[in-house]
Amino acid sequence: MDLGKINFNKYKKFIIKKFTEGNKIITDAEIDYIFQWTKQHTFYTQFVCNKLFSLFTKEITLSIIQKTIKEILEENRAVFHNYKNLLSFNQWKLLKAIAKE
Repeated sequence: MDLGKINFNKYKKFIIKKFTEGNKIITDAEIDYIFQWTKQHTFYTQFVCNKLFSLFTKEITLSIIQKTIKEILEENRAVFHNYKNLLSFNQWKLLKAIAKE
């Protein structure tokens, strides 16, 4: 089931509400950064916010978000590597060109 994009303002209010209920502080600017990084994709936004919420820190800062995102990417390095191995050399070159663009 694909939820698609949730309304930006409603999603932001929801995230702030949930963090506040958990005695955590996250600002609009930090949420905007998360939305920008995830391209407001519901699964990835939820995944990043879940990781951030589980941290033993009260205030979520931009540096904490960036560190968490880096950890997520590192944790999934093997998965990404396996995807690369499934592609032909030319498919991989094309994918890299698209990513650079």
